[in-house]
Amino acid sequence: MPGRPEHADSEEQQDELTYMLGYVDYPDKPTDLLRHRFPSKVGGVPAWLDPLNLPTAQQLTCSVTGQTMRFLLQVYCPVDDNPIDAFHRMIFLFISPRGDELHQRGAVRALRCQLPRANPFYGDSPAPASQKAPQPLQVCCSRSEQHHLGPAGLC
Repeated sequence: MPGRPEHADSEEQQDELTYMLGYVDYPDKPTDLLRHRFPSKVGGVPAWLDPLNLPTAQQLTCSVTGQTMRFLLQVYCPVDDNPIDAFHRMIFLFISPRGDELHQRGAVRALRCQLPRANPFYGDSPAPASQKAPQPLQVCCSRSEQHHLGPAGLC
């Protein structure tokens, strides 16, 4: 092409592009896919980061077909720039059950959930290997309406 050098400076090219490659692998143990382990995974069912504030039926309905979307994957991706509000962050990807409609607007949906470090579901440090399941949610009736308590006993 006229006006473009045939060989660009290699340092310039390295500054322009960054690639990250991921791959899917089987978990060492099935319990590694539970929510208290903050799994990144493909297929199955979502391991919701916040087990109380789940997506609505409308959020999980394909706007193209009107059918319930299928869970494709989730990625644990905390934000270094915002450790207070997004110490834990998970992106969930859902797709239309009709593969031939994936090019349509509304056939693919990404949902984000984030929690601060201090939250009612997870402690300040990772769960020990001996903890096979997340801490159970407790129901508290001390107020006029029922609400849930996390493992730290926070209302």
